[in-house]
Amino acid sequence: MPKGVRCEWSLRPGTRCISAKRQLCPFTVIRVTTCRANGQPCFKHPLWLAVTHRHGLSLKAGRAAYLCRPVIEHFNRFAKQRLLFEAAQVGSVEQDERWAQVVKLAYWQLYASRNMVERNVRAWERYKPRPPADQSATPSQMQRGFGRLLLGLGTPAHAPEPRGKSPGCPKGYRPALRKRFPVVYKGQKQTDGVT
Repeated sequence: MPKGVRCEWSLRPGTRCISAKRQLCPFTVIRVTTCRANGQPCFKHPLWLAVTHRHGLSLKAGRAAYLCRPVIEHFNRFAKQRLLFEAAQVGSVEQDERWAQVVKLAYWQLYASRNMVERNVRAWERYKPRPPADQSATPSQMQRGFGRLLLGLGTPAHAPEPRGKSPGCPKGYRPALRKRFPVVYKGQKQTDGVT
């Protein structure tokens, strides 16, 4: 932050109904005002942040979470583009939460192997200056080199044995159809009151 500039953070608690089940989701509104040394605001309007939480949030924790935002946004971008975070088409919230856990575990494996994976640089990246030797590979480079690491580790499982042709589904078996939900169009009015 430039010299002579200070930020003021203030909290306002609140709740709002979200989702079809109308559950209450507590949140905190944080108002951030950046001022110069003479007390004049640097910007015309303050920054308003709404932070959801389960067990309350202090001003210090809210400020720390906001300052960690760039790191979280890099993870979200990598998870969506490279770990297929949004690719799963699941039918329930529980399945969606399990898929999120799988993606987090995949990222954790990449993070844990960051010093074991050799840097895998593509042909068009060779013009870039070489990073220091003590710097670990980026998540994308780790992901590209992860297959070689797995080949080197081996597996505790036995080699697969041929078992013949599987019988498949029994005759007459019809799987249950997925539950369908009505389409919500933009601009529809809600019948019950939402606070």
